[in-house]
Amino acid sequence: MNYLYQHYGRLRRVERMAPTIAALVWKIYRIARPSINLVREITFNYGERNFVSRYICSGRGCLEIVETTAEHRYERTVCTISNLVEVFTLDLKSVLDNFLHQKQREPVLEIDTDNTTK
Repeated sequence: MNYLYQHYGRLRRVERMAPTIAALVWKIYRIARPSINLVREITFNYGERNFVSRYICSGRGCLEIVETTAEHRYERTVCTISNLVEVFTLDLKSVLDNFLHQKQREPVLEIDTDNTTK
Protein backbone atom coordinates (compact mmCIF):
# COMPACT_ATOMS: atom_id res chain seq x y z
CA MET A 1 0.00 0.00 0.00
CA ASN A 2 2.85 2.36 0.77
CA TYR A 3 4.13 1.99 -2.80
CA LEU A 4 0.79 3.10 -4.25
CA TYR A 5 0.50 6.11 -1.96
CA GLN A 6 4.12 7.16 -2.56
CA HIS A 7 3.94 6.89 -6.35
CA TYR A 8 0.31 7.79 -7.08
CA GLY A 9 -0.55 9.95 -4.09
CA ARG A 10 -4.00 10.01 -2.63
CA LEU A 11 -5.83 9.62 -5.91
CA ARG A 12 -9.45 8.57 -5.54
CA ARG A 13 -8.88 5.37 -7.53
CA VAL A 14 -5.98 4.38 -5.27
CA GLU A 15 -8.02 4.99 -2.13
CA ARG A 16 -10.97 3.11 -3.65
CA MET A 17 -8.81 0.07 -4.43
CA ALA A 18 -6.93 -0.08 -1.10
CA PRO A 19 -9.51 -2.33 0.67
CA THR A 20 -9.70 -4.51 -2.45
CA ILE A 21 -5.93 -4.98 -2.44
CA ALA A 22 -5.98 -5.88 1.25
CA ALA A 23 -8.76 -8.45 0.71
CA LEU A 24 -6.91 -9.97 -2.25
CA VAL A 25 -3.69 -10.26 -0.22
CA TRP A 26 -5.69 -12.12 2.45
CA LYS A 27 -7.11 -14.54 -0.17
CA ILE A 28 -3.68 -15.19 -1.68
CA TYR A 29 -2.20 -15.68 1.79
CA ARG A 30 -4.76 -18.41 2.51
CA ILE A 31 -3.77 -20.54 -0.51
CA ALA A 32 -0.09 -19.66 -1.01
CA ARG A 33 1.20 -18.78 2.44
CA PRO A 34 4.87 -19.73 2.08
CA SER A 35 5.50 -17.93 -1.19
CA ILE A 36 3.93 -14.49 -0.92
CA ASN A 37 6.33 -11.65 -1.60
CA LEU A 38 4.93 -8.20 -0.80
CA VAL A 39 7.12 -5.71 -2.62
CA ARG A 40 5.67 -3.74 -5.52
CA GLU A 41 3.66 -6.60 -6.91
CA ILE A 42 2.20 -9.52 -5.02
CA THR A 43 4.04 -12.56 -6.34
CA PHE A 44 3.09 -16.08 -5.37
CA ASN A 45 3.44 -19.68 -6.46
CA TYR A 46 0.48 -21.98 -6.93
CA GLY A 47 0.47 -25.40 -8.55
CA GLU A 48 4.18 -25.09 -9.37
CA ARG A 49 3.49 -21.95 -11.44
CA ASN A 50 4.36 -18.32 -10.76
CA PHE A 51 1.69 -15.64 -10.55
CA VAL A 52 1.68 -11.90 -9.99
CA SER A 53 -1.11 -9.68 -8.77
CA ARG A 54 -0.53 -6.12 -9.90
CA TYR A 55 -2.36 -2.83 -9.75
CA ILE A 56 -3.33 -1.34 -13.11
CA CYS A 57 -3.66 2.41 -12.69
CA SER A 58 -5.62 3.19 -15.84
CA GLY A 59 -9.22 4.32 -15.84
CA ARG A 60 -10.71 3.66 -12.43
CA GLY A 61 -7.93 1.20 -11.56
CA CYS A 62 -8.12 -2.56 -11.17
CA LEU A 63 -6.14 -5.55 -10.00
CA GLU A 64 -4.95 -8.24 -12.34
CA ILE A 65 -3.65 -11.72 -11.57
CA VAL A 66 -1.25 -12.83 -14.30
CA GLU A 67 0.82 -15.98 -14.82
CA THR A 68 4.52 -15.23 -15.22
CA THR A 69 7.47 -17.17 -16.58
CA ALA A 70 10.76 -17.80 -14.83
CA GLU A 71 12.13 -14.69 -16.58
CA HIS A 72 9.28 -12.65 -15.02
CA ARG A 73 7.58 -12.06 -18.34
CA TYR A 74 3.82 -11.87 -18.20
CA GLU A 75 2.04 -14.64 -20.05
CA ARG A 76 -1.71 -14.80 -19.56
CA THR A 77 -4.19 -12.94 -17.44
CA VAL A 78 -5.97 -15.23 -14.98
CA CYS A 79 -8.55 -12.70 -13.76
CA THR A 80 -9.23 -9.01 -13.31
CA ILE A 81 -10.74 -7.54 -10.14
CA SER A 82 -12.20 -4.05 -10.17
CA ASN A 83 -13.90 -3.70 -6.79
CA LEU A 84 -14.27 -5.06 -3.28
CA VAL A 85 -17.42 -7.08 -4.06
CA GLU A 86 -15.59 -8.97 -6.80
CA VAL A 87 -12.71 -9.92 -4.52
CA PHE A 88 -15.07 -11.16 -1.79
CA THR A 89 -17.06 -13.29 -4.24
CA LEU A 90 -13.91 -14.59 -5.93
CA ASP A 91 -13.06 -18.23 -5.24
CA LEU A 92 -9.37 -17.76 -6.01
CA LYS A 93 -8.43 -21.41 -5.50
CA SER A 94 -11.06 -22.57 -8.02
CA VAL A 95 -10.08 -19.85 -10.51
CA LEU A 96 -6.41 -20.85 -10.32
CA ASP A 97 -7.22 -24.58 -10.49
CA ASN A 98 -9.37 -24.02 -13.59
CA PHE A 99 -6.66 -21.88 -15.16
CA LEU A 100 -4.01 -24.55 -14.56
CA HIS A 101 -6.30 -27.27 -15.90
CA GLN A 102 -7.01 -25.29 -19.09
CA LYS A 103 -3.31 -24.51 -19.50
CA GLN A 104 -2.45 -28.24 -19.39
CA ARG A 105 -5.05 -29.11 -22.04
CA GLU A 106 -3.81 -26.57 -24.58
CA PRO A 107 -2.03 -28.28 -27.49
CA VAL A 108 1.64 -27.58 -27.91
CA LEU A 109 2.56 -26.80 -31.50
CA GLU A 110 5.89 -27.94 -32.80
CA ILE A 111 7.36 -25.64 -35.41
CA ASP A 112 9.85 -27.05 -37.91
CA THR A 113 12.52 -25.08 -39.75
CA ASP A 114 10.16 -24.33 -42.66
CA ASN A 115 7.83 -22.42 -40.25
CA THR A 116 4.97 -24.85 -40.75
CA THR A 117 3.18 -26.48 -37.86
CA LYS A 118 2.87 -30.21 -37.40
